[in-house]
Amino acid sequence: MKKNPEHPSPAAGDLFQQAMEGVTPITPSNRIAPSPPSPRVQTRNALLPPTVTDSFSDHNVGEVAPTSYVRNGLNNMTLRKLRRGFWPIQDYIDLHGHTSEEARRYLFEFLQHALRNGFRCVNVIHGKGWRAEGGEGILKIRVRHWLSQFPQVLAFCEPPDNAGGAGAVLVLLETGESDALLNAKGKIEGQTVVIGVQDFAFMGGSMGIAVGEAFIAGIRAAIAANCPYIIFTASGGARMQEGILSLMQM
Repeated sequence: MKKNPEHPSPAAGDLFQQAMEGVTPITPSNRIAPSPPSPRVQTRNALLPPTVTDSFSDHNVGEVAPTSYVRNGLNNMTLRKLRRGFWPIQDYIDLHGHTSEEARRYLFEFLQHALRNGFRCVNVIHGKGWRAEGGEGILKIRVRHWLSQFPQVLAFCEPPDNAGGAGAVLVLLETGESDALLNAKGKIEGQTVVIGVQDFAFMGGSMGIAVGEAFIAGIRAAIAANCPYIIFTASGGARMQEGILSLMQM
């Protein structure tokens, strides 16, 4: 159907005004004016932390970054569990874009922060950083070299690709406990019990003289309280560096 040019359709604005005729606007009340979002702080642009004292050395750093590391006295079971995600990642740091000196400071501060908070597994992202002349990136090599020197680092390995792959390392830290077996006394549904728990994060839960003494102390405490002794084991074997004494604990 053709429109009659002699009777044009009313404009949309006119139709709206006709529809709103007799309507009284409501007075705005209790309205909160929107505020612009606060700017995000970028870690890369933040000020460097104050100079810290560390024991990191670049001596014998080499030209190839190790893919994994495990402290002397621990076995490869620790690395396997670390690779399989036995310990969830509790924190991470991204060192992309920093100079070696900046990365060194940030890494040391980050590890200290992780220890203060009782973190066991952290992710250190350093990037792959292939050099123009060939070979692996300097930061990648140095970060892994520094980690192997940190006293509380038990092991590290490369994470899955979705967590950084060859451009990062999963780091297993000490728990701060004095040994791999902890005892505690309490109640379970009203029943007094003594419980012993082996901590695999402490030297792979390996058994040495102190672990054997703690085990005996737990049994004696249970006998004295006339209650059960329940132990949750997670042993990675004997501490061979303690010789025959560690084998006796088995």
